Amino acid sequence: MNANEILDMIGDAKGTYLWETQKYRDGTAGAKPLPLPRRRLWLVAAVIGLMLLLVGCTVAYVLRLQDLKVAEYRPTTPTVYDENGDVISLPTLAPRTQITLQGANQEALAEWNSFCRDYDPDGAIVTANDNNELGIPNPYYIPYGCYSWEMVNKLDEIVQKYDLKLLSPDVGCQSYESSVLFSSLGIDGVFHGDVEYLSGYFYPEGTFNIELLFQPDTDQWPYEDNLAEYYYSVKEYFDPVYYEVADLENCTQWNYTRSDGRTVLLVMNDEWARIIADLQDALVTVSFASSKWDGGTKVQMTQSALEQISEQFDFSIKPHPADMTKVDALMEAAQAAYEAERAAADENLYTKGYEQYIQQELDRAAEHGTRDGLFYSLCDLNGDGVMELLPGGKVSLWGILSMRDGKSYQYADFGNLAGLFRFTVCEDHVLELKDDDILKMRVYDYEVRYYFRAEADGLTYLEGLEREEGIWYSLPVLPPADPRAKERTEITEQQAQAIIASYVPLETQPERQQMKRYGEPVKPIPWTDPYAIYIAEALEWYEDSGKFAYTLMDLNGDGIQELIARDTWTTQAGSTEPVYVLSVHTIVDGELVIVQEPHGMTDVCEGGILMYREEDGTRYEFYRMKGMELELIEEIFKDRLQEYWWRVVGGENPQSSNCSEETARTYIAQYHPIELNMKPFSEYPFS
Repeated sequence: MNANEILDMIGDAKGTYLWETQKYRDGTAGAKPLPLPRRRLWLVAAVIGLMLLLVGCTVAYVLRLQDLKVAEYRPTTPTVYDENGDVISLPTLAPRTQITLQGANQEALAEWNSFCRDYDPDGAIVTANDNNELGIPNPYYIPYGCYSWEMVNKLDEIVQKYDLKLLSPDVGCQSYESSVLFSSLGIDGVFHGDVEYLSGYFYPEGTFNIELLFQPDTDQWPYEDNLAEYYYSVKEYFDPVYYEVADLENCTQWNYTRSDGRTVLLVMNDEWARIIADLQDALVTVSFASSKWDGGTKVQMTQSALEQISEQFDFSIKPHPADMTKVDALMEAAQAAYEAERAAADENLYTKGYEQYIQQELDRAAEHGTRDGLFYSLCDLNGDGVMELLPGGKVSLWGILSMRDGKSYQYADFGNLAGLFRFTVCEDHVLELKDDDILKMRVYDYEVRYYFRAEADGLTYLEGLEREEGIWYSLPVLPPADPRAKERTEITEQQAQAIIASYVPLETQPERQQMKRYGEPVKPIPWTDPYAIYIAEALEWYEDSGKFAYTLMDLNGDGIQELIARDTWTTQAGSTEPVYVLSVHTIVDGELVIVQEPHGMTDVCEGGILMYREEDGTRYEFYRMKGMELELIEEIFKDRLQEYWWRVVGGENPQSSNCSEETARTYIAQYHPIELNMKPFSEYPFS
């Protein structure tokens, strides 16, 4: 006996609970189920009992991603011509399938998506209503992105047609506010085990999303800090959220019955895994990565591991509608608790003394890589005889500690300031913080300066300056954390320079020393050559400096040899292991200036052309040094989603175009890397 035969036994099942329940699960229900006649109760009970006996035999719960399909389309393969006007043959792109996160109402979502795709093709309507000048009500404007009354009317038409309800505007939660999400919906959590809940959002009706870091309780996947997304969608409300799957037929998917008897759909490919639980009133989708990089080797999750992980997620939750009259108070309480916790942590961090503070910073840095980049200075800023501690990077500053009654305390905190600040101590106990491309990489033309006076117990803000696109502004009030809310007044170049000149730097600035060498005297660097200073400091400061190498080469023909150093590292696509790359330096007005792009370079080609290439051979960038900066010649890379190649040409007339892999390789072959005569840093001729 199969499932269809069992349903046939029931007879006129349209008005039964059983059939309507199935319809609700499939998203095809119209009205609420009608009660069964009493004379059929015995038959239904018997059938249900029989179905339970057959679970694991011939009748089984079956759910596939195909059952959640909203629409399918194949991305258009672009028509690309070569220099002769002939069409270049590009690979056919894999089909993409839109998958609902609701498990129901696919027809409604497909209709809405189709409307939105064809509506406002040139973006003129959304531009005209950029800040909701039309006054679209929030239930339409926020959850569904309606920015015109035509969209509002269409949405109303769809939800009425399919007998659905609209979601209310959602409530966003930061990590420290995740408890508000759970308490508002009447649930305790979504994972059984070691977990940290991150940010998320919820709708008052019960639909919610939460990110989490979880630790699986299985030896089959022993990796920590797995980032997952748990999405719970109530079926009776129209949920516009969906995701896309490329090449659906090549995904591995199977049904798995957990130890609690609940059957879930498990889906996996080389990049991601999903656990899908089809509940009576909702659909739950859990998404996370299905692979990890372990010691340079990609480890793929097994089906058994995914099954074990699925056991730890809670699919028995039943969120109740949120009482929005209480949400604001809950959010305020969560914020207050968070701030109190931060204050307690800061108190613990800043009050143990300088040595203990530095040790804590070193311990935290050791967990994330290296301690080499942490520095400090000691300086009596306010002239009271107490040396303040100035921690930060080699030239940057992130706060100040001082001492009072034998205990340290936080003298200044710059955490709310956006930027990376170098500091200068000026006359009259004035401290200047300056963000002007602190690494001197010449990446952007921007500058900001803040001036403070060091008082008895802290810093007092005096004034500030900002230069953006050649225009100077005064900053009478210290900018808030949100830069959009800052107060500024345009001033002339002469006025700005007069303000800068009024603060005179001390002739002797505080010496910087590595935190890991706290208490040791700073070893003076006796060299004046900027390259020698740079290399000597690297040899002194960095534990892996034995791997550093250099060569000298005039890249731009100005008679000054650039220092090309293999001393920085990056993590390239497909790897977590550091890859040492080239940094390029030159000398401007007697100072060392970094001129390479932030990710560094991997090769120097004939003609002084600099190249960056990904290890997997899917991205190449080519630059020439023009003056003191790098100019993009061209960038050639593979679109990882669309599976074809792009060529982006820089210069005065930038342009981009698709191309075949064969054509891309032809462009790349025009550049010829040269063998560099790299020498260890220790062999630099300091004399």
